Amino acid sequence: MNRTLLEKDVRTKLDCFLLRCGALAIDYIVVILPPVIGLIIARALGNDGSRLFRSVPYNLGLTVGFFIGLFNLMLLPVFVERSLGKMIAGLKIVRRDGKKAGYKEIWIRHSIGYLFSILTLGVGFLVSVFNSQGMTLHDFISNTKVVCEKDYA
Repeated sequence: MNRTLLEKDVRTKLDCFLLRCGALAIDYIVVILPPVIGLIIARALGNDGSRLFRSVPYNLGLTVGFFIGLFNLMLLPVFVERSLGKMIAGLKIVRRDGKKAGYKEIWIRHSIGYLFSILTLGVGFLVSVFNSQGMTLHDFISNTKVVCEKDYA
């Protein structure tokens, strides 16, 4: 019986980690898509070489991508406790005690916390595989955790 519970816990942690990876990929695609579309349009208009990266469509794409990223990573989580990727994956950001994460926790998580997780070259993200609550380095820094919405409800 204990073995079944242990296998379920490991499978659940791995599922949640993979969902977080999928959510990160979705968030990345949403942010990178406007500059890529801008490059494609600029190239179709005959720009190449250095002119390609100085073109209006590309610069517009960069600007749109920046504001989408700002909205998706800083504003959206404050109001609905998740980014677009987390919405699609069914994940939610909460405080470590399970209560709603506030503006302060979200800001710390997505600015200072992500910075440290990135500076560790991804090790900050992998920490979630090795702890019981599936928390990453930025979760520890901001006193938050990500839960599957079905487990939270």
